[in-house]
Amino acid sequence: MVRTVARGGTAGSAPSLTTANLPPIASDPGSNAIAVSGGAVNVPN
Repeated sequence: MVRTVARGGTAGSAPSLTTANLPPIASDPGSNAIAVSGGAVNVPN
């Protein structure tokens, strides 16, 4: 899961995705980690 930053622009023709729109990937996501248990996937808000 990646929480991006809005790029703005017009619907259907948004500006290109750049590193300015993407946060760094955490080596230890802590409470933001996606978990799988008992066949269920838990994606944090």
